[in-house]
Amino acid sequence: LLVLAALAGGAYLYVDSLIDRSDLGSFDDVSSPVSTSAEPSIVPPDFAGVRNLLVLGLDYEAEGPVARDEKHPNTDMILYVRLDGNAHSMTMLQIPRDTLVGEIGGSAGKINGIFANSADKENRVNTLAQYITKVFGLPIDDYVTIDMDALTEMVDAFGGVEVYVPQNMRYYNEKTGALEGELLQGW
Repeated sequence: LLVLAALAGGAYLYVDSLIDRSDLGSFDDVSSPVSTSAEPSIVPPDFAGVRNLLVLGLDYEAEGPVARDEKHPNTDMILYVRLDGNAHSMTMLQIPRDTLVGEIGGSAGKINGIFANSADKENRVNTLAQYITKVFGLPIDDYVTIDMDALTEMVDAFGGVEVYVPQNMRYYNEKTGALEGELLQGW
């Protein structure tokens, strides 16, 4: 029994020596750009303070019910992200793409159409950012765009996403009644 206890204690000490506690600790103080600790800061100095980002998912597939192109995409995902390097926190707010905004949103009058229908053709994101800042009171420092190709590449990099379809689903053309697609039950 004493030999087993010694072996277990030795195994524990060996495994414990493999764990680098500095990688499991808390963030360094990032209130100043220069860290005073011997370990490198996890939070880059560029992210000290607060940053407000607008993350836009752009859709410009030519196929589908609404044909779009790269010059006139809709922002089908609008996400406001607040990064606080001092508090080591991130807060996100998704703005529903079908939020009614009136004429500025194009013929459908939705917020996801502001980008595509902007009068400023050279700086479309500015029109959307100004609207969000004015109406919702959310300041925006910078933006990130993700198109469908980039989203596909990101999902593929993680090995894909498995989705379970609980029942057979069939999609028919409303005008012709022809079967346009189906998802069969299963993974």
